[in-house]
Amino acid sequence: MSRSFVSGFLYVLTSKFGTLILSVLITPIIIRLLGSENYGNYAFVLSVITVLSLITSPGVSTGLRKYIAENRDYSNWESLVFAFYFRVGIVLVTIASVSTIFLLYTGLVDPLIGSDVILYLYLGVVILIVRQLFSINKNALRGLNREKYSDPLLILRKAMFGGVSVALIYVGWGVWGVLVGEILAVLLASIIAIFFLRRDLDLSYVAKLTPSNFPRRDLLSYNFSNMLFMAMLGSLYQFDILLMNPLAGSEQTGYYKGALVIAEFLWFVPLAVQTMLVHSTSELWLNGKTEKISSIASKVTRYTILFTSLLAIGLISLVDDFVPLYLGQDFSNSIKPLLLLIPGAIGLAAARPILSIGQAKGNMRLLILATGFATFLNISLNIYLIPRYGMNGAAIATSISYGSMFFFHLFSAHRLGFYPLKDLRLSRILGTVILTAVPLLLLSNLIDSTVASLVFIPPIGFCIYSFSAIKLNAISIDEINRILDGCPDPLRRYGRIFLQKLES
Repeated sequence: MSRSFVSGFLYVLTSKFGTLILSVLITPIIIRLLGSENYGNYAFVLSVITVLSLITSPGVSTGLRKYIAENRDYSNWESLVFAFYFRVGIVLVTIASVSTIFLLYTGLVDPLIGSDVILYLYLGVVILIVRQLFSINKNALRGLNREKYSDPLLILRKAMFGGVSVALIYVGWGVWGVLVGEILAVLLASIIAIFFLRRDLDLSYVAKLTPSNFPRRDLLSYNFSNMLFMAMLGSLYQFDILLMNPLAGSEQTGYYKGALVIAEFLWFVPLAVQTMLVHSTSELWLNGKTEKISSIASKVTRYTILFTSLLAIGLISLVDDFVPLYLGQDFSNSIKPLLLLIPGAIGLAAARPILSIGQAKGNMRLLILATGFATFLNISLNIYLIPRYGMNGAAIATSISYGSMFFFHLFSAHRLGFYPLKDLRLSRILGTVILTAVPLLLLSNLIDSTVASLVFIPPIGFCIYSFSAIKLNAISIDEINRILDGCPDPLRRYGRIFLQKLES
């Protein structure tokens, strides 16, 4: 992997880690202040907004990253791509917003959801609009390889959201406070992103006609293919929540959402990888460098599985201590669905690098087909299992469909011409997992103190896992050194000191 890829990845990863830490601090406060029922209503509104965003945002955001990064020999290419996708994004979010307001105003959805939730959804439409603006600006910066500007804005957004939301809930605004906090935070981040974009793009092209020889049909086709693809992918995250609320009630929805929030912690590295690979491999596809793409795919998939498995082992070892501490004692019911979700979360984490490299090629048919099978499985299992087993049924259905994504997208990768299993070293990864999981689970049972478990188990687990991974050659010293070469000096220096300790 090149130094520029590692550098950009670190900006994305650092921002995701920063937002993760802020989420760890903010989410339990919001849950405690709202209570399980109000949090369930908020989770439902958030799911509706997210589902609508799957129609308005993914095609535009991925298209911006892919086509701006290609840097074609075309006058003002980057500015024209931005202007084209900006207009497409505004049209899509306008259609989605007007349609939602129509459904709410006419009362067509009244029999399905409560009156309080309907009122919240009006404010949800505003969130949808400001999120679309931020997504366009953020992904344009990423396509320009300006991750050092785009991704720290995510931390700013999360921090402002937490501060404003908690303050408003505390003074009695309830769910309204969380929604207003989101609007203000996203709006500020979007305005700052525009300031950075002005350095690289001529924003006046937004108001100009697109040249007749501009490949608008290619960009539009890619947008709608991605829209379909990401809508199906997003349904894996949201369909269970949308069914849980009417079928199992707000309380179980709140418990299940708490489990999902923690399970999604496993994805902060895979999501950073997924974000980088679209615009990092687009030019390789354009130049026909499939061997290099296969090499990148196999290494990144292996690294992703290794890191996600480490987090999963730690989470399983600490689940009885961490969940009540993080979500509150009332959310101990979230433990079982969380454990059921973890295997599938690992499978989806492993699929993310594969599907993003496929997106970079631009041939979306196979990706849509593979995701379609997983989506059908997800919908069918959730419809069958939730009425029978409630939140545990939702967790089983979602976990199976998450895991199926890895296998379905392996098939699509082979058909597209790259091979993620080329250097996976699965048996060595499994050996590393077993050698770490057994002593860590035994240790967690021996330690009675919650504080002691949270302090000692993570570093002990990391050292055992790192030592096992290197000794079993799940990852080599040379590979780690090549990754460290792209890191800033303090991280590179301390990383090499740690490697020397493991080798000695």
